[in-house]
Formats: sequence, C-alpha cells, structure tokens
Amino acid sequence: MAIRDRNTLKNWFLRGMKPLANQFADWIDSYWHKNEQIPMTSVEDLASTLNSKAEKPLLDALEQQVDDALVQLQDALNQVANVIYVCEDLVNTHNTSDQAHQYIQNIIVSLQTRLNNVVSDVDIVSEPAVVKLSETKRNSATGAETTTQIPLPVASTTQHGVMPREAYAQMQNNTSRIGALEGRSTRYAVTLPNNPTQSQLTALYNSASGNSGNPAIDAVRLVDVQKNQVWTWFATDNQWHGPESDTVQQATNTSLGIVKGSTTMGKVFVETDGTQSLNGWDAVKTKLDGVAAGAEVNVQSDWNQSNSASDDFIKNKPTIPTIPGNASGSAAGLMSAADKTKLDGVAAGAEVNVQSDWNVSDSSSDAFIKNKPAIPARPAVYYQASPPATAAAGDIFVPNS
Repeated sequence: MAIRDRNTLKNWFLRGMKPLANQFADWIDSYWHKNEQIPMTSVEDLASTLNSKAEKPLLDALEQQVDDALVQLQDALNQVANVIYVCEDLVNTHNTSDQAHQYIQNIIVSLQTRLNNVVSDVDIVSEPAVVKLSETKRNSATGAETTTQIPLPVASTTQHGVMPREAYAQMQNNTSRIGALEGRSTRYAVTLPNNPTQSQLTALYNSASGNSGNPAIDAVRLVDVQKNQVWTWFATDNQWHGPESDTVQQATNTSLGIVKGSTTMGKVFVETDGTQSLNGWDAVKTKLDGVAAGAEVNVQSDWNQSNSASDDFIKNKPTIPTIPGNASGSAAGLMSAADKTKLDGVAAGAEVNVQSDWNVSDSSSDAFIKNKPAIPARPAVYYQASPPATAAAGDIFVPNS
C-alpha cells in the first residue's frame, strides 16, 4: 500500500464517493498507529535539531576554559599579595639592595603581563546558525577591554558540537507536536445531539479521543452512524465543519456499494459471522468432487477421424482385410448359401462312409467291426465205410458202402 497526501485522501472520501478497499488501506497507511514508534527521520527537522545539540565533552571543555581563566586570575592576585608582602618586608627591614630591587622589578613585570591578559568575562553568544564563546580581557593599566568571539562547532550529522537556541526551540516544538500525535485517531464514532455547537463537538472529540489537553488534528472526523452525519475539523480556521452524509449506496452492476445477502439459490448468502458464501455451493461442490480430473462430455468415436488430437479419434484401429469370394474346391473363400444349406443337412458328427474291415483290430478306426461273431472251424468230411477212429466233434461221416 502507498502513503497518500491529505488532499488525495480527502478527495476519496468526499460526499457521494465510494472508496475502494485499497483506498481505505492507503488511508490507514498514511497515518501513524498509536502502537507504532515514529522514526526520527519522519519528524520535520528533528534529526538536524538533535545533531546541532551541544555535546557534554564540548561543554566540559568550555567549563575548563573558564576554570583556567579563574586560575590565572587567582595567580595574578597571589602575585599582588607577594608584591605587597615584599614591600612590607623591605619597609620593615630597610633592605634596599640591588638584588631586592631587581626581584621586585621582575615580579612587577610578570604581574603587569598577567594583569593585561586577565579574562574579566566569559559569555556564550547564540545566533541562528552558530554559537560563539565571547571572551573579554581587561588591561589593568589602561582599563581597556578587548572582546574576542571564538566560534564553537555546531552539531551536525558529521560532527559533535553545540546547539543554537533556535534549534533547541524547534526541537521542543517538534517534541510537543509528536506528543500531540501519539495515540490519536482520525475518525471517532460518537452520538451527536441535534444541531451540535462547536463547543459540544469539541467536548465529544475530547471525550472520544482521551486527549482533552491537545488540539484536534486537522481533518479528524466525528461520525454518528445513527444520524448518518460526519463533522470534520479544519485546522485552517479551527472549526468543525458539517454535517456531511456518511451513507454508502447499494452496489449496482456499474457502481460500488453495499452488497445485500440473499437466500436464493445461486446468490450470495451472508453467514452469521459476517462472511459470505454461495447458496447451493455445497451441492455443486459435491458434484464437482465426483467428476474425474480432466473429464469431458462423451463424444461418439468416428472411424474416419484421422486427427489423433480429436476426441472422436479411435486409437489402435485394427486393419480390416479384403472380403474374399465364395470358397471353391481350389480356392479358399466365404461359404455360399447353397453350401450352408447342404451343411445344415449333415447330421452332427457325420463323417465320410468307410468300408468295414473284418481284419481291423484297432477299435478307434472307422473300419473296425464291433461285436463280430465267432466263426466256428470248418468240419472234416469222411467218405468211408466205417466212422474214423479220430473224428472230432462236428466232423461229418458219410458211409460209402
């Protein structure tokens, strides 16, 4: 989402406008949430203001310079005290030797040098862009004072330094502004009286925001949902402006708006938790789950289809042989109707007749004769006068006498 300027946001939420979800998101992202930490870089001039703040080491150095000046002054006073002591000693002892005079002269010269460079005043001069250390030295002989201003480094992003009073004032102002923004919202739901006054609106804002000690933020709004009214605070004239309508129109096929739920099959239904579903979707989903992945409407196969990508193409078609003519005694072929009639007249299991053979002993042979009778041996015939002595049963005896 993007951060938008105030005028862009105002134009999105004018009367009659229907903001989109991403516009609401941009509106929220354009302001700080009270739980968020505001970075220093997002506060105007805060970084430069803090960077121009005096650091403790520099202030300690300034303090040391003042202390050194006081030590010099104390040394000068001690020299004066020594001169007075020597003079008193000379007066008391009447010691007027050259050595004593030279000693006194040396002390006077040293004292005069120190007194001519004694720092009589130290001050800090602050200008909008620079801070200076003002050092005033007084010549004890002439009484003349010489003031020297020593520029001190101003704090920046690249160096330590001191802070001008103007920068400190700006930092205090920024701190106050940050405090006024913390925990603040831009839209509060309230219950408005009829024809509210400016003081009533401000009181409602203070109560709703919990920031009665801070002024209202520019463009903050008081919204009464029941009365369908919105009042907006403008910092340009410190007044509440309104009322404005906060009605959101019903959605149409060509415009955004509120969508109303329905129990009609195929329309959107609003659940008890505020979510939406489609009436009849469960049945559609069940049916859809029963359809195989990639399923299509059945298509009749076409023997003549040669495009393998087509749904009616037949894969692995067999090769159909050429239909032969009727079979004959010398060529294979189809059975003719006459042959079929002849075939139908042949008994089941019928075979070509085979002549029986008395001598075939293989019972599986078609020529085998089953149940053959036993043939007796041929009897002997005797033509003689008397029966033979060795005749067998069945022999024939024919007397010839």
